[in-house]
Amino acid sequence: MVLARYMKKEYFRPMQRIFVLMLGLGLWACDNSPAEKAVPGLPNSSQPVGTQLSWCPSASSTNFEVINYQVQGRYRSADYSLRLVDKSRGVPASENSSAKDERILRTKIYYPTLEDGFYLGKRPIAPDGPFPVVFYSHAFSSSHQEADELGQFLATHGFITVAPNFPLSQLSAAGFKPSVVDIGSQPGDISFAIEQILARSLVASDHLYQAIDSSRIGIAGLSLGGLATSLLAHHRDYADPRVKAAAVIAGPSGIFLPSFYQDQKLPYLLLHGDQDAFVNYQRNALKALKDAPEGTHLVTFRRGSHTGFGLPIDGWLVKLVDFFVSSERAHPQNPDGIGCGFVDANITGIQAPFEALLGGPTKGVEVANPPQHRPCLGDEVERPAMNAELQMKLSREVLLAFFLSHLGDEASTRASACAYLSRGLSQEHPELSIQ
Repeated sequence: MVLARYMKKEYFRPMQRIFVLMLGLGLWACDNSPAEKAVPGLPNSSQPVGTQLSWCPSASSTNFEVINYQVQGRYRSADYSLRLVDKSRGVPASENSSAKDERILRTKIYYPTLEDGFYLGKRPIAPDGPFPVVFYSHAFSSSHQEADELGQFLATHGFITVAPNFPLSQLSAAGFKPSVVDIGSQPGDISFAIEQILARSLVASDHLYQAIDSSRIGIAGLSLGGLATSLLAHHRDYADPRVKAAAVIAGPSGIFLPSFYQDQKLPYLLLHGDQDAFVNYQRNALKALKDAPEGTHLVTFRRGSHTGFGLPIDGWLVKLVDFFVSSERAHPQNPDGIGCGFVDANITGIQAPFEALLGGPTKGVEVANPPQHRPCLGDEVERPAMNAELQMKLSREVLLAFFLSHLGDEASTRASACAYLSRGLSQEHPELSIQ
């Protein structure tokens, strides 16, 4: 036992860093008080819950298209990478890297195709476009590869997904020492990517030529990427009017005042686990649901963790990783234990300068005083959580229905997706509720 503990603390410290970097911790989103066991505002789990979504037409007014949201669609998926360079904005210095004069966004694009099997070069985009496009923001210390499963899944249903790497918060930044000091620039990165991708769709020689419908743009992001998504949807300085729908996955929203949401209103969906050990459910998801305007809804994942949205490991692999990097008090069936182990060993507090970075109360942002935050103080990590593979699968299903309800090309498609989110989702999956 002594040897095992020594190995965990010393030899496997690099492994701790690698796994925690994939979590998108959102450290500032938890305060110093333990999370309550009760979850106020969570619907009764003993029966399926449905709600009339504010953006949906009445069920009697529209014909419905039959769609199976749980399986891949009629297209094949393909992807390629490109390099977007914004010379108009630089990258600030961090503790571990110097300032740069331009922002380089290594970007991955997922798209629908009709081609299968071996293909020399890029597979052609399916010819029956133009298609809606979703811009995805990765979590802190992650990368655009985080979007692989979602991007591939959406592609089979006729979406293009664009996922850039952020210069300072990606996993490999500054010699695997990423920083959050650049969070205020990330909404601009997505806006720049929107501009560049739309421009490419007008160039006859480009692979995206005539493939994108500029009137059907959505955004999504996980954890710190969820924060960037919220900023692009609502912040007074960063909001992009080209965005028609936004989905925030386990994003820290406790720093937003009610005034944050007032300047731009659009369909806004929150996905959050009620057992999130890093970005507390009550102080973030439920607070945002209360403060945000009409058009905001919350999908709650019962016993959902933070890690379960982005780290698709479970079963024996979780147990193996737990041995090296998990918190000693974590339940073996809770993926958040992986990150909590690193936090317990390495973090005594974090200064969160987000109020200054994002404009302060005049911009609708206010960080708790004093700005000392630490996750994993509650008992969420001590209880078994939802299977991470199931949690990722359900999140893809929710996101597909949400974006189809706003970006689908036919009224019957949008109505079907709305009806599924309103009623079918919680009936088919008692692990989920929507309000």
